[in-house]
Amino acid sequence: LAWLLKGTLHAFQGNGRHAVAYTSRARALSPLDPYHYFFDSLSATAHLANHDYETALDLAERSLRSNRRHTSTLRVKTIALHYLDRGDEARTAAKQLLNLDPGLTVEGYLKNHPAAAFQTGRDWSAALKDSGIPLN
Repeated sequence: LAWLLKGTLHAFQGNGRHAVAYTSRARALSPLDPYHYFFDSLSATAHLANHDYETALDLAERSLRSNRRHTSTLRVKTIALHYLDRGDEARTAAKQLLNLDPGLTVEGYLKNHPAAAFQTGRDWSAALKDSGIPLN
């Protein structure tokens, strides 16, 4: 778990290379973890920070197969789809996200998310906005 969270910190700070290395190590050390959806979700975030959007999407979808109501994973999926220029799918994912978290706004995301102080948070919030998450 420590490797996973260290990787997530690097992802939020925009250090994708380290984020992927640490989250990959976490997944390797705990291949049968009962919370594997969480490991997949945070690994998807690491790949998002590394601009590897296909892998981020694959891991997000894997995570959602185990826990389809995990809003953090739906945010990653929405952002990855946006950066893959799959706008219609990103908007569909954003609608699913809003169904689970109807109070979500870009402003709230920037106020509460640990990545908001970094360029990754600003880039990810713009992707959410472009995908249909309301500004405020």
